[in-house]
Amino acid sequence: MQKRKQYIIGQEFKNAGKLGLVLQGEKPSLATKFYFSYSKEGIQVRIEAEIDETLRSAYEGSSVPVWHGDAVEIFLSPYAKEDWYYEFDFAPNGSYFWGHIFNPDKFTAYNHSLPGACGVKGNVQIKDGVWTTEVFIPFSAMDLQGKSMEEIKGMPWRFNVYRICDGAQEFCSFAPTYADVINFHVSTAFADLIFE
Repeated sequence: MQKRKQYIIGQEFKNAGKLGLVLQGEKPSLATKFYFSYSKEGIQVRIEAEIDETLRSAYEGSSVPVWHGDAVEIFLSPYAKEDWYYEFDFAPNGSYFWGHIFNPDKFTAYNHSLPGACGVKGNVQIKDGVWTTEVFIPFSAMDLQGKSMEEIKGMPWRFNVYRICDGAQEFCSFAPTYADVINFHVSTAFADLIFE
């Protein structure tokens, strides 16, 4: 059994997490790093992804399966549940999917889209060979409204950050899954998210 990875989240972007190949964590051909921070309203995420000339988006719009092209994905489980969690995916063209995921066998995901008015905000920029995605996820989008900041910080958060490099045909994650096949929904592999 592999030791669970951890990421410390503070009120500023200061702790860089780096993605490796999803199965075993080896170094990918295109580097990706991320930063998390939090405020009393929610979680901010910044993902910086090195790109090549084959960057592409498979769909346009909202609530679309952006994972069929280049995409970055954030999975969050405020209660450390492995059978349900939240997913926030973004493509280089700004298209997105936000969902509440039901995963009863910890391997097979059933997506339920979150409404566009749930308060999540995303911004995408491509400049100087880097694709940057900035995301704000309000605690209310994860049904945590009414909880105090101390309660939210004390919850057993679990998470993972993923990247699909469609051109390089690479699949990356912060916490490797150690599975036999590529699957981002191996929820037993999620890392711990620890609030300062």
